[in-house]
Amino acid sequence: MRRAESAVVFGGLALRGWRLVVTGPFARGHDVRGHLDHARLVAAGTWLPEPGACWQCHQPPLAYLLGGGWLALAARLGLDEAAAWKGLQAISALASAGMLLVVAAALRRHLPAGPARLAALALVAAWPGLVLHAPNIGNDALLALLAAAALERLGAAWSGRPERADRRLLAAALLGLLALLAKASGLLVVLAILGTAAAVAFRDRRPGAILGPGLVLGLGGGALVAGGVLAPPWRAEAAVANAAALPEALRVPPGLGPFLRFDLATWFAEPFANPAAGEARASFLHELGKTALFGEWAWPGLLPWLLALGLSALLPAVALTTLAGLRPRRDLPFVLGGALLLGGVAALRLRLPYSTSADFRYVQALALPAAVAWARAVRAGPPAVARAARAAAWALVVLAALFALVAR
Repeated sequence: MRRAESAVVFGGLALRGWRLVVTGPFARGHDVRGHLDHARLVAAGTWLPEPGACWQCHQPPLAYLLGGGWLALAARLGLDEAAAWKGLQAISALASAGMLLVVAAALRRHLPAGPARLAALALVAAWPGLVLHAPNIGNDALLALLAAAALERLGAAWSGRPERADRRLLAAALLGLLALLAKASGLLVVLAILGTAAAVAFRDRRPGAILGPGLVLGLGGGALVAGGVLAPPWRAEAAVANAAALPEALRVPPGLGPFLRFDLATWFAEPFANPAAGEARASFLHELGKTALFGEWAWPGLLPWLLALGLSALLPAVALTTLAGLRPRRDLPFVLGGALLLGGVAALRLRLPYSTSADFRYVQALALPAAVAWARAVRAGPPAVARAARAAAWALVVLAALFALVAR
């Protein structure tokens, strides 16, 4: 089984490498010019540009310190712009590859070897929303890596030996600080860390278990805010101003209505997300599900369209199996982290009622809690149901791999 899992991981890494080769820097990215402008300012020596200096200059600095450092090195090496931009894509692809390795390690820790664990790993290795986003310039892949790593440490603290819990919680807290430095939504990771630490303290009757992570996050986060490295969460003027400049075609009805709306016929009639046209874009579940598969783009060609229909048919089965496998007591950090990630993207959609606010790229780290829950459900189900669930998962994996290979 270890060899099979290694082959699955290698296949997932190969798919990400292939997408890096065939995807141009501006082909399937979001706000690429803004991310490039931020990285260029860092490369020129402005480590913390003013929020209004560029479209993405309100973002926390970690991804742009890495990207700006690469651009400065590329300039010293005399590389042209195309090579420099490809290097920025490679940074994101490496972060996506790192996340896959983190998920593989977490699944080995929390699940016994067997067909369910192998299929769960394959789902993450080939999941289109992870593979297709891998080479995109920005900070989404870095946040996903750090969030998944923090959740992995939280899972180890919750399920492992009590004497090792404090050290693992501290490691998660440090990763949480890095997640804050990667993207503002790293705050959701911080909340998961504090919630898990509090649960460990209550379960083990050790109030001190929350002290270390609380001090690291409180003092570290406070120092970053006081030093001007991070903006406090209640100050989001730049991000809101950016949203106000979005095209009016992206706006959807406000309130809770879009969260209750889902049309099965439209789910198949519109295989790809179209954030600027069509009625389906108003549905939160439709946009989240379609972007989890294909991003916010339409992919031309008959074969991608046919593959998209198959993937759209399989996603509900995988999602329902995942919901059936939620084990709050056994997997508290994963359930809590997953709920916070989903709640965060839902809150974003409520705060900024645009179709693009429901994009799966904001919650890519959800792949780890979902994989654990899916495998739990398969292992606990009747043999015939488990076989059907695994068959659906492997069918999705095959179709997703083909889609990643042929879509342009």
